[in-house]
Amino acid sequence: MCRLLVAVIAVLMLSGAREAFSQEPDSQAAAQVTKTSETTLAEIGVPPLAESAGSVGITTPSDDPIPGIKLPNSDRFRLSISFLAGYGRDGGNVDKGFERQGRIGYFILSMAGRLNSRTMYLVSLNPVHEISPLPACSEPNFLRPNDPQFLYADLYAAGRGPQIGCNPQGAQRTDLYRFVALDTMPQQGMLREAYVKFNLSTRMNAFMQLGRVAQPVGFNTEEAGSWTAKDAPLIQRLNQEAYFTLRMGLQKKFHGFQIGGSASAIVGDSDAGKDYLYKLFTDGSLDGNSGFGGIGEAFVRVKNMDFRVSYRINETGSKLESFSPSYWASGKHTDNAAVFSAKYTFSERSMAVAECAHYTVGLKESSAVMVGSNPAPVYKDGCYATVQAGFEIRRGLAVGASFTHERIDRADSLIRYLSENGLYSVVEGEEDRMSVARIFVEVNRQLRIGYYVNHIHNPFPWVSGIYPLTEISRFQGKPFNRTGLVVSFTLQ
Repeated sequence: MCRLLVAVIAVLMLSGAREAFSQEPDSQAAAQVTKTSETTLAEIGVPPLAESAGSVGITTPSDDPIPGIKLPNSDRFRLSISFLAGYGRDGGNVDKGFERQGRIGYFILSMAGRLNSRTMYLVSLNPVHEISPLPACSEPNFLRPNDPQFLYADLYAAGRGPQIGCNPQGAQRTDLYRFVALDTMPQQGMLREAYVKFNLSTRMNAFMQLGRVAQPVGFNTEEAGSWTAKDAPLIQRLNQEAYFTLRMGLQKKFHGFQIGGSASAIVGDSDAGKDYLYKLFTDGSLDGNSGFGGIGEAFVRVKNMDFRVSYRINETGSKLESFSPSYWASGKHTDNAAVFSAKYTFSERSMAVAECAHYTVGLKESSAVMVGSNPAPVYKDGCYATVQAGFEIRRGLAVGASFTHERIDRADSLIRYLSENGLYSVVEGEEDRMSVARIFVEVNRQLRIGYYVNHIHNPFPWVSGIYPLTEISRFQGKPFNRTGLVVSFTLQ
């Protein structure tokens, strides 16, 4: 089966390559600069607003018009809708009988426009949001890493445990390995993104952005050929974050290539639960960190090549005196990331993507010393590669396929904690692996129907409550799969 899939992808890529080489270089570059059909804001020198799935690009009146709902004789308002739904099987939810589910991934309503020739805005709303883990209930023979009785056992034993009620849904909304959501982006309630963007210099294409912004760290799922959280590499899911941000950037076009970059001051924890910091399960939109973080990114685009590098330095959580010392309740965590990304676009639907990341997570040194843990940083390194090929079989109808393989360290605060305490046969130094095959049909570039098979190797699935602790030896090294049918469309 794998050999057949590789052969099919190779044939499709050759077809895509022939299509690409028959095009003019300028048309290749235009198709590669943005993942939607809008043109860049050449007139005022600001990048398009379509920086995340569901965002809307805006053009000046002199640019090519964007399909959409437009107020008469006005460029002040544009509306777009992005919708994704899926039905599939997830081997990580078998124990409760919820392995087969049909869910709405997102329904994103984006409104964007110009306030004047130099100022734009974007407001993006999504009422479907179920990414955040919930406090699980204790169960015999199962480890729930989001169970307050597990996380704060030392506090409860001392009679100082926080009053946190468990939620029966917490068994399925656990962590990055056991979840139900198809979406990848953490939100502030219904608010996904909301910002204003100012053009500071036309000559240098300099801009300032203020508000809740999806961060420019690596490729997002759509750019890199993924569809949902069920088939996206872990690196993409770790990078999908949004913060309250002040961002300054610029970009410049030269003959045949484009360069640019930005620097951002960020405030917020975003999705601190990625490192098992659940902040006592309080409101996840509240900032548990008392300081600022920062993100720097730079890119170079040369015709159909796109190179990016980004670095995030941040902290999550804070020391809580009333719960000190407690490994999970009272310490700061490190949330640093260095991401290197490359993409080669053969044609509109054919590409090759590679991305590597180096994360520094776990308790900060001072917090680790306070709770008597190893103060050495926890490093989480990994890479993935994706190849995708697609071609138009007739006007308005295209087919394609893609394949992704990822390897990344199974390293975080929970693995460090369990390894140090000799619990549940967990040791540091293991890695996660996943291989995803996808096929899809695309209609008029707006409607896509796809099917994926994701083969996952998780060295410690019982750590996320996927398998019982009483059968560790039976499930050690045993992979589990995810499969699913996905439908998505965009209206602009």
